[in-house]
Amino acid sequence: LSSFADKLRVVSDTFALGEGDIRTARTRGGLLVRSENGARLWGGSVTLIANRVENQREISALLARLQESDQFFLIDDLLAQYPTLDSDGSEIASASPVLSSISSDGRSIGISGLPSGYKLRRGDRFAFTYGSSPTRYALHEICDAATASAGAVSDLRVVPAIRPGVSTGKALGFARPACLAAIVPGSVKMGARSLGVGEGASFDWVQTLAGA
Repeated sequence: LSSFADKLRVVSDTFALGEGDIRTARTRGGLLVRSENGARLWGGSVTLIANRVENQREISALLARLQESDQFFLIDDLLAQYPTLDSDGSEIASASPVLSSISSDGRSIGISGLPSGYKLRRGDRFAFTYGSSPTRYALHEICDAATASAGAVSDLRVVPAIRPGVSTGKALGFARPACLAAIVPGSVKMGARSLGVGEGASFDWVQTLAGA
């Protein structure tokens, strides 16, 4: 985050979970059948504030580098950097939450190691890493409100579903949860310059599961 996202001075952005590659069909009886053939990935757009041209050179250089096919970066949601009821992350900072259980379909999990009585709300997010060569960055959103009993919650629905290959015991990060991303080709736009001031650059990004 410090190498790229922290350098961005954002005026507007989006950050959302995509639908994935969902196919639909109807049976003769009128039943709608849906199948998910691709991973649901986070994605968004970023527009930066106008600034003096000399101050935009660093961002311009970073964006130029990230437009190369083998370059990736971490990005978090400016409006969801901490759990809703722990707005600066100070309460969970002293805890060590871990992924304690995963349902067979990956859509529900258990978490242990939370502060006693810690409250989670719908829309809170967490991240963790798994695998190696490459290391994968998972970012998930909670769909149920819950209160930790003895530091644990169970049967907590999340999106996207926990992916195959993830095992329990993973340390979960609730402070500035981020995903690994890549610039969408063709989306970078450098703003026009006038009287030494440049309009804000903009770009689109999408999560990658097989990056650095």
